[in-house]
Amino acid sequence: MIGCTCLNCGWVHMGLTRANAQQEVDSFNVWFDEQPPAVQDNYGRRSRIDTYEGCFRCGKTEFREAKDDDCPRGCTIQPVIWDIVKEINKNNENNRGSNRLLRGSAMG
Repeated sequence: MIGCTCLNCGWVHMGLTRANAQQEVDSFNVWFDEQPPAVQDNYGRRSRIDTYEGCFRCGKTEFREAKDDDCPRGCTIQPVIWDIVKEINKNNENNRGSNRLLRGSAMG
């Protein structure tokens, strides 16, 4: 998970790629469709990808990577599509691989 902060209002979210968000929507909808009407009534409706497309608070779509003090511990945060997550994850994987190589060569 990559935290992201709305540039408009400061609300913090959990950034997902569009593909991850679609997987969440599809998974929930399969579960929802299997539930009895009373359970479905508690949830209201099936999930939709558009509910992931903007800030939960203000609806804007511009974010930055969240800083440690943007969100107090213990808060519930909502997911939002933030396509830069894919790039951040790729960079993190590349950095982890480099660190392993450096550690391995320093030890050997």
